[in-house]
Amino acid sequence: MSDTPFLSIIIATRNCKEALQTTLEQLQRLQSAFPLEILIADALSTDGTADYIATQAAQLSWWVSEPDAGIYDAWNKCLAQARGQWIAFLGAGDTYTPDGLTKLVQAAEQNPQSHYISCHQWQVLPNGQAMRLKKSYWHPKTFQKRMTLTHVGCFHARNAFAQYGFFDTSYRICADYAWLLRIGTALQHTLVPEPCVNMLIGGISDGNALVFEETARAQRAHTHLPHWRIQLLKQEAVLRKKIRHWWLS
Repeated sequence: MSDTPFLSIIIATRNCKEALQTTLEQLQRLQSAFPLEILIADALSTDGTADYIATQAAQLSWWVSEPDAGIYDAWNKCLAQARGQWIAFLGAGDTYTPDGLTKLVQAAEQNPQSHYISCHQWQVLPNGQAMRLKKSYWHPKTFQKRMTLTHVGCFHARNAFAQYGFFDTSYRICADYAWLLRIGTALQHTLVPEPCVNMLIGGISDGNALVFEETARAQRAHTHLPHWRIQLLKQEAVLRKKIRHWWLS
C-alpha cells in the first residue's frame, strides 16, 4: 500500500457483517488500481462484524472496534488517522459503479482546488436493484434550504477538514450537511454528472424524523434564513418524504 495514498475511504460499522463484506471485496479489488487506503471504526458489533474486520486487517490502513458516540464520532476517529489527499465515506453495503471511482479520481486530479467532488448516485435495495437515481447539484442559495449534494462515496479535500474542522458530533444524522453549510458560499465544488456510487437504501436518515429537526438546527446555526422560513422548509421536507414513501410503497 502506498505511503501517501491519494484517497482515504472511511467506513463506520455496527452489526453489518454481510453488507460490509460486499463493500470491502470491491474496495480490495480497486486497491490494485488506485492508491487508496481503507479505515474502519466499528461500534462494538456483536454479530461477528469485528471478527470479520480483523481477518481483513492486512488490507486496512487502520481499524478499531470500541464504543463511540455515533457515526460522526466514528468518522472523526478515522479522519484523525487518514493520510489521503482526498477523503470519502462509505456505508456498509455501498459500492462504486464499475467506472465510478475512476471518474471521481479524474475529477479530483483535474480540480485540485475543490473542497468537494460529488456525483449522482443510485439508491439500491440489498438485492442490487436500483430504486432511484439521486442527482447532485450545488447552488449556494438552494443548498441553504435543503441538502442537494450527495455524500456517500464523494470526495472531500483533506485540507478542507484542516481549515473547517471535523464533523460536529452533536448531530446524529445531519453533520455532513452542517459541515458543508459551515463552509458556506466559499465551497469549491466539482460535479461528476453521472452516477458513480450505489448507496444501499436503509441508512441512518431513512425514515428517521430526527433528520428534519437536525436540518433545521444546522440551518439556524450556519445560514441567515429567518426562523419562519426554516420552519416552513421543515414542513415541506416532511411532506416530500411522505409523498416519496407513498409512491414507492
